[in-house]
Amino acid sequence: LITVPMLTRGQLIGVASIFTRRAREFTKADVDLFQTIANWAAVAIISIQNTKLLEENRAKLAELQALNEVSQSISSLFDFHETLFSIVTIIANLSRADKAAFAFYEKSSDSIKVEPPAFGLRDDQMEKLRVRSDEKIGGQALHKGIPIAFNQLNSEHKKFLTAADLPHVESIAAVPLRVKSQTLGVLYVFSSSPNNFNRHRLELLSILAASAAVVIWNARAVKETEETKNK
Repeated sequence: LITVPMLTRGQLIGVASIFTRRAREFTKADVDLFQTIANWAAVAIISIQNTKLLEENRAKLAELQALNEVSQSISSLFDFHETLFSIVTIIANLSRADKAAFAFYEKSSDSIKVEPPAFGLRDDQMEKLRVRSDEKIGGQALHKGIPIAFNQLNSEHKKFLTAADLPHVESIAAVPLRVKSQTLGVLYVFSSSPNNFNRHRLELLSILAASAAVVIWNARAVKETEETKNK
């Protein structure tokens, strides 16, 4: 048995051990060779760790940039439709999704209705996603007030999505649009990849959905004020 430290730039990463089945005496040349191999392994480990850290930092930077763009949209609410489309596009891209849309609670019909603008959805697909407020993933998110994700779709989910002409969706998330203790509706996000919505991604979607809810709330308030003035 021979054990040597795994070193790189004076930093101890771990140790490497080599076992032999037969008894032998290791020479200095053996030790030097094993030490070199162990140090190479240490460099490789540090390189992998740094690469992972760089990827994580890039992901965090992308998230911060997206949040900044959403904040700018909120502070410059000139075109409601354009602002919402900008936000839903950011949400889809950041969550590595293929489609995203806002669905609003309609009291008169007690349903959740997807309304434009949407990212990657046609008008007929949006219409087919309309459901009662107490059913499907949208109804769950609306009533529970928490984000819900289905990363492995069962036959019932597939049937619903196929009826909406979305047969290639493999995972879906629904996030409530909450502002001032009210739930305006839900944010739908669809992905063609299974297991797309992990805990971190759901947390990010919750932040973005909250920002979108503020935009929607403010736009409705402005519209109601203008209608009152015109009466």
